[in-house]
Amino acid sequence: MSFSIREGRRSDAVAVADVYVVSRRAAYADHLTPEQTESQTPIEGARIWQSLFTLARTAHLVVEDGEGIGGFATAGPIQGSGADPGTAEIYEFYVHPRLWGQGVSEQLLARTLDVLRAKWFTHAVIWVVEGNEHARKFYETEGWIDDGGRRASFRRVEVPSARYRMGL
Repeated sequence: MSFSIREGRRSDAVAVADVYVVSRRAAYADHLTPEQTESQTPIEGARIWQSLFTLARTAHLVVEDGEGIGGFATAGPIQGSGADPGTAEIYEFYVHPRLWGQGVSEQLLARTLDVLRAKWFTHAVIWVVEGNEHARKFYETEGWIDDGGRRASFRRVEVPSARYRMGL
């Protein structure tokens, strides 16, 4: 299986939004209700993706394979007042189910972290649905630590989430 990872472009927005919807349905089928997994339409997703390009120090990466865009990551400065300017946040990280189990997620994550290091970030965080043991194990295997941070929502949906952190 052949794929490449490149910088994302605004023109990728619709394809990225499609990956978001499909991968979210698959990843959260056991954790969210159908209404919650459908909380964002592809058009809203495309607008969000495009708006993230306006933020300073952001990284936008996409995975391409023979079928088109198969994954994406967007990261930048951690959100919230009083946040450490040296800490990045991975805002979105999704891989299409057709690419699961093929090493794509690991390579996309590694490349995302490389870009964040090049932008002079020293730490990174990502929020994960608390009950999503598959995702939690993935991040822990990749060296992320559950730092005890919790919030009651995840991606505009009321579901408990845990914050993972790693040094860059």
